[in-house]
Amino acid sequence: MLCFVILHSGSFRCCKLTSFVPVHRATILSPKRRKIGEKLRVFCQMVNKPKLSGFVALALASILSTSSTLCLFKALAYPESTQALLVGRTDNASNNELQLLSEIWSLVDNYYYDKTYSGHSWNQIWKEYSAKLTSRRETTYKVATEMVKVLKDPYSAVVRPADFQRLLKYDMTGTGLLLAPSKDGNLLVTGPPPKGSPAQKAGIRVGDRIVAVNGKPVKGMTSIEAAEALQGDGKSQLVLILDSEGTNNSSRTVTLNREYSKENAIPSYRIFPFQAKDREYRVGYIKIREFNASVAHQLLQVVNYLEHEGANAYILDLQGNRGGALEGAVQVASIFMDHGTVVRIIDRNHHEDQLTVDSTSRLMADNVTPTTDPLVILTDKYSASASEILASALHDNCRAVLVGQRTFGKGLVQAVFGLSDGGGLVLTVAEYQTPNHLNIHKKGIEPDIFLKQTKPSNVVRQWDNIHRRLCECRQSLPSN
Repeated sequence: MLCFVILHSGSFRCCKLTSFVPVHRATILSPKRRKIGEKLRVFCQMVNKPKLSGFVALALASILSTSSTLCLFKALAYPESTQALLVGRTDNASNNELQLLSEIWSLVDNYYYDKTYSGHSWNQIWKEYSAKLTSRRETTYKVATEMVKVLKDPYSAVVRPADFQRLLKYDMTGTGLLLAPSKDGNLLVTGPPPKGSPAQKAGIRVGDRIVAVNGKPVKGMTSIEAAEALQGDGKSQLVLILDSEGTNNSSRTVTLNREYSKENAIPSYRIFPFQAKDREYRVGYIKIREFNASVAHQLLQVVNYLEHEGANAYILDLQGNRGGALEGAVQVASIFMDHGTVVRIIDRNHHEDQLTVDSTSRLMADNVTPTTDPLVILTDKYSASASEILASALHDNCRAVLVGQRTFGKGLVQAVFGLSDGGGLVLTVAEYQTPNHLNIHKKGIEPDIFLKQTKPSNVVRQWDNIHRRLCECRQSLPSN
């Protein structure tokens, strides 16, 4: 299975269906996962179900607003109760509505992080809510919404097709392709490309089969190799050879021009000169509004500029940042740390996956490596999810001091699974912990230095205290 995960406003993560080998969807960075026993586990390993058949899932992690994880994987078969209800039904509309509701029911059944389903029998829930269906699609969505509300989970919800489009800004590949492995070892387009995406503009349709990427045959590639081929360097064109499923004589070549979110993730940045007791600092201030698919590209440009302006310390302002693409948070962390654990993802079976960066996969701007410059993270009560992941990663690895107020406290991972009609299901599938094993859900992260007035000019006045705390933290680290 190909999958990518989004936390809060969005973040993408990938994994392989059968062997739990993660597929790195990062456009620039492919973060490493720590080996556990003899296998590599990723949080969506729970999708390893023998009865799955082809379909795409877009997984999102949400907090306050949407957050994502795009999973491309095999879809669930009908539950037995659905098959029973279909017997004797002849109206196509009713069958279609049952199929759609069964997709949602099965996703909850297999992936919801609470196996008790908030104290309900999920089989009984199917019988109760499937009986309410009519031949109208709007009724199906209303019934599905009511069914998911039974979970009493404020972060799980049904997404109508019209709302799916807005998730494009978290597509780290810049293509809009929704894929799953085909039976013959190639890649199958299993969902309609979102309107306006490069894939849709190129006329790619459900059922098309990708047999080669940039001249390399897909058959025989591992999931990681296929994902890396699709991502390229984040800027290049993507040349695909396609044919229709089941045919080998009607191949065509399609060139996709990658398109990433044009929303500005970094609305402001500047240099603040400051004279400390024993050193003159030129503090580079950077405001990060969200972690969308282009945040890493934008941040690299900003860091490159600030470095050329003489920056020797940094302030990352995450105040009001409610999250975004998990991959974006990992990429940003890799700019400021050369190795270490970024976050721990724990699925409903209590399996842990560590997302890490190392010196071979980190991001660099013109060979600039600000991995030792003093760093401050500004937070407030609205800093959430992917923001909390970045803050805790840099803090726990002794790269940054947290200044400001306690963060929001969003420690659950949601996934938005794409449905066959173009809609989706946002579903809580896991929780996460900081590198130091802190569960922050409904607790938040306490700053090292509490500060109500967090203007950069106020922060730099704390610089001696900030420097002292960084030194103490680094001294506490075990020696290599």
